[in-house]
Amino acid sequence: MIRVDGLRYRAGAFALDGVSLEVRSREYFVLVGPTGSGKTTLLECVCGLIRGASGRVAIGGADVTGLEPRLRGVGYMPQEYALFPHQTVAENVMFGLLRRGLSRREARRRAEATLARVGIAALADRRPAGLSGGEQQRAALARALAVEPEALLLDEPLSALDDQTREAVGRELRRVHREGRAAALHVCHNFAEMAAMADRAAVMRGGRLVQVGSPMEILARPRTRFVAEFVRARNVLAGRATRDGDGACLVLDDGRSLRTAAATAAGPVEFVIRPESIALAPAGACALAGPANAIGGTVAEVLPLGSTAEILVDCGGGLQLLASLSPREREAAGAEPGRAVVASFRPSDVHVLEPDEAG
Repeated sequence: MIRVDGLRYRAGAFALDGVSLEVRSREYFVLVGPTGSGKTTLLECVCGLIRGASGRVAIGGADVTGLEPRLRGVGYMPQEYALFPHQTVAENVMFGLLRRGLSRREARRRAEATLARVGIAALADRRPAGLSGGEQQRAALARALAVEPEALLLDEPLSALDDQTREAVGRELRRVHREGRAAALHVCHNFAEMAAMADRAAVMRGGRLVQVGSPMEILARPRTRFVAEFVRARNVLAGRATRDGDGACLVLDDGRSLRTAAATAAGPVEFVIRPESIALAPAGACALAGPANAIGGTVAEVLPLGSTAEILVDCGGGLQLLASLSPREREAAGAEPGRAVVASFRPSDVHVLEPDEAG
């Protein structure tokens, strides 16, 4: 387990601002955010490479705040991999084991076993210069895993790889992690990588965690406009809210109104409707039974995406809605360019965003 409580750190104009975070044993946790948001700084504070001004760090239930890195029970994989060029792959993996007092014989045995786990046992006696990017990544991962850490810290582990290698290595990384007991904290700036890798995730901005949850929770219900934009949410709209029973009425700039099931304070608001939540039907019909918002429009564009298609509906007045439909749904709606349709969605699918904090 990794536990961070109230961690603060300042370097020039940048600051970690009281960060608290918990990663459970065997959990794969991804920390995502733009460049400069503090992800690597937080990782280095957990590792012990830098010390926070205040706050506590615990690994495996033990307070390690004052300990040097080699005593913290962590395996750390930096972004540049940091393999020693003058050493073989096996010697790189043995490095941390020897520093922990193992004999050369036992360190070599552990190194070879770990290299086999990550699929590069045959490369044990090569030097880093003779490895591909994916092989270097696996060597760096083996070095981090060989010490049997309580916490596995991974800084942009897939960023230097091409798309095909990234996908393969990502699967390998998750497989190897599941075989052990470590809590994994993986830093990246790519929301698609977060969605593919994480059990849980956090979005970071300006030295703060702005949302924590499962990837699906963050993608489906982003907390703020910043998170919505970062995860590339579609159908981000603005209006004014008025209370309406248990929910609220959202009035758009052109006077049209929508209902949301969210209890929302009166005033200006921004909200998100997921494309998967929007149903289309031919003009004059509604694809949803029961209470639903319905807006008429014209199909402006159809983008086939294999098993689904994205349908852009021009609703007039500058309002466009993007719907994601299966081939059967698209056929039933007659969703072809130029056709008149009705876009409908339930009040519970209108997600109101909280105001962004400065950061």
